[in-house]
Amino acid sequence: MVKERTTIKDVAKEANVTAQTVSRVCRNLGYVAPATKERVLEACRKLNYLPNKSAISLRNGKANSIAVVFDSLKNIYFAIMTDYINDELAKRDYVLQPYFVKRSIIDTDIYLEAVSSGASAVISFLQPTDDLEKTVKRYGVPLMIFGRRTDISDIDYVTTDDVEGGRIAARRIIADGRKKLVFLGDGFGMTCVQDRYDGFEEELKKNGFNPEVVYYNRWAEGDEELETTLENADGIFCFNDIIAYNVFRKISCENKTVVGYDDIQSDLPMPIDLVSVGVDKKKYVEFMVDKLFEKLNKGTSEKIREIYEVRLSERR
Repeated sequence: MVKERTTIKDVAKEANVTAQTVSRVCRNLGYVAPATKERVLEACRKLNYLPNKSAISLRNGKANSIAVVFDSLKNIYFAIMTDYINDELAKRDYVLQPYFVKRSIIDTDIYLEAVSSGASAVISFLQPTDDLEKTVKRYGVPLMIFGRRTDISDIDYVTTDDVEGGRIAARRIIADGRKKLVFLGDGFGMTCVQDRYDGFEEELKKNGFNPEVVYYNRWAEGDEELETTLENADGIFCFNDIIAYNVFRKISCENKTVVGYDDIQSDLPMPIDLVSVGVDKKKYVEFMVDKLFEKLNKGTSEKIREIYEVRLSERR
């Protein structure tokens, strides 16, 4: 069951004080006797109470806002998906609270910051840390990982079928008769990177090929050996479209097949028609938000583990 949010009145009752006293302690305003203050703080700890910093539009004791966590304002894919999420939340009279963080993970501190702001749920584009499992259980505010899977058993996710996406990319490159094949990516600690590579490698090995791996950050920083590897390759599968577009910018792609991932060109005009693996993003977001609100509305503790079908997109 999704836990009912502890209210200021619950804390006041537990500490045997008024709600105004609890408010003063939590906001550190005015004088409160030390013994009373400690009693209030102990009640907060006991009841897992987090003050609602924004106190916006409460409905049935919950804020009608959803926090969305991401780590880069330069990531076009995050921008597109966040825009679709905002549209879906607006249909339900919910407000999107963006949380930009300087880390590629979501941990307990980030989650609790979102919860304390009054969010009814948290959507994260980022990989969760192991410590989050206990925290999410403790506070009961749903956390949805979007766009990558997680092996943490009590954290929900909706993601694209990254393994199948890798297979699709491999089949497309093989169909062009390419022989020197490369996976261009980075951050193999992220499940989405590893899964796309695993599918790509699996399909290639079935057909007698072994792909090389080029680490994008090292190449982008000027590693000449990796530059040569890419120039000699005739089939390149890139972790995402941004990397693929950078390949076209930096090396000659004549007589090469380059496949990206995310299909950005279906939502924004891009300078190059790219072969890319992707989904209908609007429907993908609708699916994820529907799953999240089923959980919010029903108060169920049933875990969400959804893999969304991908397809190849190319314009001729």
